[in-house]
Amino acid sequence: LIIDVELQQGHRAAPVPQVPIVTVISEYLEHLRVEERAVKTLDKYEHVLETMRNLALQRRLVNLSQISLRFIDHYRNVRKTSDHCSPKTIHNETTIIRQMVNFALSRQMVAKDPLKGLKNPKPRPTKQPCWSPEEVEQILLAAKEPQKSVYLLLADTGMRFGEVQWLTWDDVDFERGVVRIQPKDGWKPKTGDSRQVEMSPRVRAMLEARKRKTPWVFCAVASNKYPQGTQQISERRLLRSLKRLLKRIGLPEAGKLHTFRHSFISKALAEGIPSATVRSWVGHVSDDILALYTHVLDDQSQREMQRFEAATPEIESITNLSQSAKGPKP
Repeated sequence: LIIDVELQQGHRAAPVPQVPIVTVISEYLEHLRVEERAVKTLDKYEHVLETMRNLALQRRLVNLSQISLRFIDHYRNVRKTSDHCSPKTIHNETTIIRQMVNFALSRQMVAKDPLKGLKNPKPRPTKQPCWSPEEVEQILLAAKEPQKSVYLLLADTGMRFGEVQWLTWDDVDFERGVVRIQPKDGWKPKTGDSRQVEMSPRVRAMLEARKRKTPWVFCAVASNKYPQGTQQISERRLLRSLKRLLKRIGLPEAGKLHTFRHSFISKALAEGIPSATVRSWVGHVSDDILALYTHVLDDQSQREMQRFEAATPEIESITNLSQSAKGPKP
C-alpha cells in the first residue's frame, strides 16, 4: 500500500520493464512483415539488429532498457573501425536501431527512451560513378548477349536491377510503348509505387526480338543446377560480367549496374528534360533525392563553358566600349 501511494504521488519511480532485446527484435520484424515490407528490406533489418544484439551480448547487455547512448557509440565505432563500413551505412543502421526502440516505446516494452538525445546527422552524399553517354555506348557496343540486352534496358530506362530482374512479359505493353514497374507476389518496387517508362526505339526492338520462353523477360543461362534456364537473372553474375567488360575496354572498374541508372538520370537532366518527368521515369519522390544522382558530365560542362566564352566580348571590344563610355579625350 505504501508503494502504491508513493507511485501515485510520484515519490517512487515505476519499475522498468525488463524486456529482452531478442524479444523486441522478433516482434519488430514480425510487425514489418505484417506491413508487407520488401524481402530485401527485411533481410537488411534482420542483419543490422542481429549485429546489434551480438555486440550487446559481448557487453553483457540483455534487456532493451540497457541499450544506451554509450552502447550506440560503441556500435558505431565497431562498424567503422573493425567492419570498415561507410558513414552512410552507419547512419542507416543507427536509424534502424532508433526505429526499433521507437516501436518498443509505442508498445510499452520499455518505460523510458534509452536513446533519448541521440543525434544521427546525415552524412554528406559521396560522389557516385557515372558514365558519359559515349562511355555507355562503348559498353553496349562491346557487350555480348545475354548481358547486352540487360545493359541496354538499364541504360535506356534508368530502371534498378531488381526491377529488371522481376520484369515479366505482362509488364511490357507494346501497344502503348511502355514498360511498367509494378508490385508482384513476393516483391515490390523500392518506393512501393507503380510507374511506367517509355521504350526507346532500340529497347522496343530488343524486346520484340526476344523469345518468350518463361514469364520472366530475362532469365539466367542454363546451368547444372538449373538446366532449364528458367530462373531469374543473378545480380552477382551480371556484375562480374560487367566488371570484366569494363576492364577489357579500359573504363574504370568502379562502375556497377546501378551506374547505368546514374548515367541515365544525368543524361536526361543534361538534355533539359524536366526533373518532374525524369522523376516519374525513375521512381523518385522528391527533387532532393533526385539531386543525389545529378552529375555534370564533363563534355556537357565543356560545351556550356564554350558557349559562355563565345558570348564574352573580346578584350579590345571591352576597351573600346570603356572609352566610349568615358567620352572623347579633351
